[in-house]
Amino acid sequence: MNMILTAILVAPFLNNTTLDKESKESVEAFQEIYYGKNTEEVDRLLAIQQLANVPHDKTAEILGGLLFHAPADHRVEAAIALANFHEIRGISSLVIGAILSPSNRKNTELRVALIKTSESLLDLASLPILHMLINDSDLPVALAAINAIPSFEREESIMTLKRGSEKAGENADSSSLKRRIALQQALRDLRDNLDQK
Repeated sequence: MNMILTAILVAPFLNNTTLDKESKESVEAFQEIYYGKNTEEVDRLLAIQQLANVPHDKTAEILGGLLFHAPADHRVEAAIALANFHEIRGISSLVIGAILSPSNRKNTELRVALIKTSESLLDLASLPILHMLINDSDLPVALAAINAIPSFEREESIMTLKRGSEKAGENADSSSLKRRIALQQALRDLRDNLDQK
């Protein structure tokens, strides 16, 4: 009986040790491939994708660095990879920091990918930023934020979406119309989500 109890108590620590070893090996493999002189571009992107398979502080640190200092398409790949890091503390803050970073301001594809990652992580700390982004001048970024908000299933988003829809309705241009349609759909989706809770 004591052996069974000991095994149950020790199991989580064995898993952590295994994960630590696996993450260390993943980081080493990544660095060898990514920074190799003769590594082709496709292999660098695959190396980033491989880090997504090992959610850990060490692999998150590598991916987080790429969000700010890598070529544009590598940043997008890192953003997508971080969607798997639900259990790692601080990932949501890292993602939001990358969305708001001046160095990423003109990279629409990256910012949209980061918003989708934020939606996947569902950390409530990111919701105020998504609320702010519904008015972003970059329409695809605004639409991604609008579409992400209902997933959080928060009543406080109702008023934000309503106000945004009213503001978008004040202009008659194509961009405002698309924004308003998305806001109205998000409002319906949010209400449906809240009704099903």
